[in-house]
Amino acid sequence: MLATLLFIGFGTHLVGSGDGSAPTGSEAASTDTGGLGGDGQTPADGTGTGSAARDQAAAVDALLQENAGTRSGVGAAVASVQHCDTLSNDADVFSHAATARRDLLARLDHLNVDGLSGGDQALTDLRTAWSASAEADDAYRQWAESLNSGDCSPDNTGNAPEFQDAAEASGRATEAKKKFVGEWNDIADRYGLTRYSWDNV
Repeated sequence: MLATLLFIGFGTHLVGSGDGSAPTGSEAASTDTGGLGGDGQTPADGTGTGSAARDQAAAVDALLQENAGTRSGVGAAVASVQHCDTLSNDADVFSHAATARRDLLARLDHLNVDGLSGGDQALTDLRTAWSASAEADDAYRQWAESLNSGDCSPDNTGNAPEFQDAAEASGRATEAKKKFVGEWNDIADRYGLTRYSWDNV
């Protein structure tokens, strides 16, 4: 009887000794958790496969969708100024667009994309694009205000220096937008998010 108890005690000690043997069936089951890698660890977000990386991409997408609404009136306002129509109202449209852009830029600066593969470069190009767009909106506003304070002729609106400044800034914005969407659409495809064309950014 004593020998039997000693054997049982010794065997129990071996089970808990951490001798590097394979885990029992119950132990293996306890380490099998959903969404984890084979080693029981969450996939590295740096590879762009983790849920944290998707959340970071979704936060960028939310700003992009919000931005789409800020551009709806700008094109129409440019056309209106070219025809010398409602110049004061058009100046307000450009002013509001520039303010909205800078609000988005401020929020963009607070986004964390350290776990999103390609995220840093994409945000750098998006920041360049939105900054240049805000500059263009400022120049368009000055254009409308200048024409509103003097004689406005539809034949000469495009010759104003403010319009040339706006066109130059808009060109820089377009170049950065095209770079950004090339980077972003790869990210969007990875996580099932919205794809964009450059003129929707």
